[in-house]
Amino acid sequence: MEPVTTLPTESHTEFDAQPSVRGSWRTYGQPVSVALVSGGLVLILRETGILVGAAAVAVAVICFVLAPGTRQFSDRFMLAAALCIGWLPLIGWLPRIESRIDLPGVLLAIAVGIVAARQLRQGRRGPRTVQLPSAAEWIALGLGALTSLWWARPFRGMTTSGILGTLQNIGYDNVTHFGMFRSNLRLGSFVQAQPTLPGGVSRLGYDYPQGIHQAWAQLTRLVQPHVSVASASLLHTYLTVLLVTAGGAVALGCMAVCRLCKEDVLVAIPAMAVVLALFAVGTFTPFDGFANFELAIVAVATAVTLMVRPTLSPGWNFFAVAGMGLVAAYNWYPVVALMAPALVVASLRAWRSSHGRARVAMTVVICGTALAYLRPVTTFSHRGLSWLNQPTSSLATPWGLLILVVAALITLACVRQVSDPDLWTNVVIGGAAVMGGGAVVFFAAYEVHSTGSVPYYGQKLASAVLAICAVVLVAVAAHHLVRSRARKRLPTLLAVALSGLLAFAALQFDGYVGPSVLSPFPSNNAGGIALRKLVFQQPRRSIDAARVLLAAQRTGGRPGRWFYLEPNPPSGIRSILLAQWFLVLHGDPANEDSFAPTLDGTYSASQLAHAVRATYPHPEENGFHLFVPAWLRRAIAEQDAAWGRPGRLFVIPTPTSI
Repeated sequence: MEPVTTLPTESHTEFDAQPSVRGSWRTYGQPVSVALVSGGLVLILRETGILVGAAAVAVAVICFVLAPGTRQFSDRFMLAAALCIGWLPLIGWLPRIESRIDLPGVLLAIAVGIVAARQLRQGRRGPRTVQLPSAAEWIALGLGALTSLWWARPFRGMTTSGILGTLQNIGYDNVTHFGMFRSNLRLGSFVQAQPTLPGGVSRLGYDYPQGIHQAWAQLTRLVQPHVSVASASLLHTYLTVLLVTAGGAVALGCMAVCRLCKEDVLVAIPAMAVVLALFAVGTFTPFDGFANFELAIVAVATAVTLMVRPTLSPGWNFFAVAGMGLVAAYNWYPVVALMAPALVVASLRAWRSSHGRARVAMTVVICGTALAYLRPVTTFSHRGLSWLNQPTSSLATPWGLLILVVAALITLACVRQVSDPDLWTNVVIGGAAVMGGGAVVFFAAYEVHSTGSVPYYGQKLASAVLAICAVVLVAVAAHHLVRSRARKRLPTLLAVALSGLLAFAALQFDGYVGPSVLSPFPSNNAGGIALRKLVFQQPRRSIDAARVLLAAQRTGGRPGRWFYLEPNPPSGIRSILLAQWFLVLHGDPANEDSFAPTLDGTYSASQLAHAVRATYPHPEENGFHLFVPAWLRRAIAEQDAAWGRPGRLFVIPTPTSI
């Protein structure tokens, strides 16, 4: 029998093996075209003033929901936070870029283009949005929103002068942060990118890390591309970004807990209560000038928890961990030490998971990230260690609690290594306590040797280590409790009762929280609650602040070096605060001008006039202009004809309304 030969039913050529032109267009051409058109439409709508304000925020949220990537809500939240407050502020190293173009608008256009192309290309295949938040994740978002609203309530009904007066009275550092925020808006970059004024002197904030200020500037320009830096409107914007930061810090810390135990809301709630105790009602409040500090603490704690139960690919995990570390490096550098093990392990895992050209690209990214971490050090390294000896301190760390928390976290890492061996993850967990405890011992020893006590920065570092270790401790402990046999056997009603009881107990972590009549030790009340009561007691209007605002408005950006001098203000506020707020409201002050003497004390008018002439000599040659009380203006003009000429001395204005 002859073999049967099966003939092909149709012939195939080399040309037939290639994708058709129509197929290539559908695969690549259509998505690219849609991305370009949608991105261009965003830019047009931004330029015409339509896609601004709430509309711009809404589009950004839609991009968050529809963007490609991980579907788990807490993972996507971590990536978005790392991008917005860690990576994007690095744009601040580019001089004047944001003052020339609508940079947030360009980024929004890119995001919309990517989302539109992805939705078109994916069609009906597979999931197209992020998963709905779990119950625990909804609670985390709600706690963040409630924190912002809770702090906003005392400011309701305040005039602009009342807001300024409150910021003056409750946080000395607010003036510096406001000045750097204003500079980042005006310059479109970090002050370090343009550190000197036209005269060659250093700008205010020339050596201060400004990650949060650049993030605030980008957020502000997203909402309002051509934002006004007029003093009155910008104060309201500054208040808003402080409130957003307070709520965002709480949401980020709570989301770190949710990522580890989101399937069990009853276990997550007590751990989130510790975050709330620290960053909503406790030591780290939004209006005492520590907004950058608290954000750095939360970011470091989050970076460490990201190495526990990895739910992201090694590359994206590195992106998130490194982004959180950048938040610390560009806001409060010393706490970077606590997440250094996490950064090293995340870098190695990302590098080892890549191959070929991808490994080369990952090597470049890791090296570039290292340079981004080192760059801020060069701006303040000239201070040496002498800055640690600043004597004043508004913080008092509970040293016993600090030792207990650090020891507990080290113990937890050791127990994990015995029961669930994972050496590098446990090194990251225990490393936060070891590195933090070691840093506190080193700095405290240096300060005690230099000054005989542990002053401001030593107390501040100790408070940061306590907060970071506490958040990591409760998050990791909650993660293990979720998987434990005891939790699975616990009846629902008993679990609910225990969760509520533990949550109330956790709220007491950083001071008493509860009805004042039940407070056993009023002096041990949570610091945030006490500060909020102080805000409620502030006047809705402030005559001192209104005078400063009006004086700054009247200068109108006029050239020269302008100063505000009111010795011994009748309201009792420190005159240096009035002088410094005037400087930052007027324009971009020189760093040295912010430390000009304000001549408080018991002196006669002639003595003060003589002191003014000595402090501000040769007004015409140096371009000096002064706002002073009327009685001091007369005394100075009588002693010095140069100061008596028009355009040199101005009487502090009396506003008709405040």
